[in-house]
Amino acid sequence: MIELRHFRYFLAVAEQLHFGRAAEHLHMAQPPLSMQIRQLEEKLGVQLFVRSKRKVELTEAGQVFLEEAQKVMEAVARASSAAQQASQGVRGRLRLGFASSAPFGIFPQVLRDYRQAYPHVVLELQESGSAEQLLALQERRLDFGFVRLPASATNLRVQAIDREAMILALPESHPLSRQEPLHLREFRQDRFIIFPRRDGPGIYDRIIGWCLQAGFTPRIVQEVGQMHAIVGLVGAGLGVAMVPESLQTVHARGVVYRHLQDEPYIEMALAYREEPLNPLHQAFADLALNCPNHAVGRQQAGSSPAFC
Repeated sequence: MIELRHFRYFLAVAEQLHFGRAAEHLHMAQPPLSMQIRQLEEKLGVQLFVRSKRKVELTEAGQVFLEEAQKVMEAVARASSAAQQASQGVRGRLRLGFASSAPFGIFPQVLRDYRQAYPHVVLELQESGSAEQLLALQERRLDFGFVRLPASATNLRVQAIDREAMILALPESHPLSRQEPLHLREFRQDRFIIFPRRDGPGIYDRIIGWCLQAGFTPRIVQEVGQMHAIVGLVGAGLGVAMVPESLQTVHARGVVYRHLQDEPYIEMALAYREEPLNPLHQAFADLALNCPNHAVGRQQAGSSPAFC
């Protein structure tokens, strides 16, 4: 078995073409170095150097071995550097889950800031509902999840990182499409398109709760798992929908967005396992929880608007 030290000794002699100078460079005596090179040649079954009293030269086999030995040492250096970077949290792989509405809010900024700060970390992204993300975190199929509150699960930490208003997406033909702000009670006769509870129980329960607080039970005609698809169905005239304010960037034909008088809101949270974080995970958590544009501080967490 050829050991790493054999490569190091060989490269020193090949560079100096002089056993004495190579031994000096390696801070060792010449006889042990000569013995190590002979041992390497015996293991390979080839002669690597032509030795004479006046000079040392590489054989043809020695020249070929030199090229490969340099590659081996470069690979060792890369592996060492990668291991050190991983221990410092600047290299590795992160598996991130995100709700379908996340790309319209703070999530893209977190990714941009993290990519800029840690360019050597590979990000694996998986779109799924909040409930599925929480399960995947518990089963260690994800490292972090971007979920909608309220959300909780055993052995998971869920921390709010962003808050945004919920607004109404209306067909252009709706009688109230030109008014703003609106009261939710004005839509007691309307059909609602909503996100499925199985995918996002937090946002589903809040919409139902807001409607009940406004004095009616919403008439749900369609449940759709993608926010942009919800907007598309609104444009088709199938109903109205409560959506995050950031979804206004989706310019669907036949759709207008209007704010509500009582300004209901939803929160985005970072979810991860409640255990000591390694440097890689800690760096991501620190960045996501301290993203400069998060809006959690604008309103006390847990407060609830009153509808009338």
